[in-house]
Amino acid sequence: MEKKNKKTPSFIRYAVKANQLQEITVTLLKLMNIALERRLGYEKLLLTFKKIKKINRKTRKIIKKIEEKNKFIEKVCREYRKQESNILAMLFVEHVNAFTFFLSDLLLEIFLKKPTLIGNKEIKLQELINKSNITDVIEEVAELAVVNYMHQGLKNISQLFDKKLGIKIYRGDKEFERIFIAVEIRNLLVHNNGIINRKFLQKTKLSLKRGNKIKIKEDYLMKTADLLFNTAIYIDQQVKQKFLKP
Repeated sequence: MEKKNKKTPSFIRYAVKANQLQEITVTLLKLMNIALERRLGYEKLLLTFKKIKKINRKTRKIIKKIEEKNKFIEKVCREYRKQESNILAMLFVEHVNAFTFFLSDLLLEIFLKKPTLIGNKEIKLQELINKSNITDVIEEVAELAVVNYMHQGLKNISQLFDKKLGIKIYRGDKEFERIFIAVEIRNLLVHNNGIINRKFLQKTKLSLKRGNKIKIKEDYLMKTADLLFNTAIYIDQQVKQKFLKP
């Protein structure tokens, strides 16, 4: 039973990173909800105290402390709201980065297990001489091949997995479209500060206004993170069964 559930090293590394990001995201959102709830509680208390006609010195001190705490939480909430879009965007980028690195890591794992899948690659004689054994040569060629493939974009990577390896990296066209758009949003955030441009609109076919800044919402972040993680499980199961049997 344990052997059937065993994951590839690539997936295990990805799962650790993805779970860390998920914990950060959930914790952050919980903290903000707690802060908002506490602020509402303080405001209700203050309203209650205002209804009291006669307030003694001790009560005034209590009111003052509540007001100070309320102002502090209000400031924290206000600052978070200012930076909320940037925080969610950074977390989104990290989730997509973790997934694309998983694909890269997994591809390298396959090539090292089955070097014949790399294809015909030229290597200079001097480079061969500098290597101590054939394993070092295979590792370098495999790493270069992976870097080359990963720079070709998700559609080409998908074709590589499908045609060369017989592995589907998605369970349907709609799922692939969601992953593709997530990757393109990540690229826009990283390379164009999230400003929607013509290239992004042409690729994604989304009905967004050019020149606006794309905003990542909590719900979209969580749904995308779940999609990427479940897709990674789906890919890993195929790879393990086809290439990485003991």
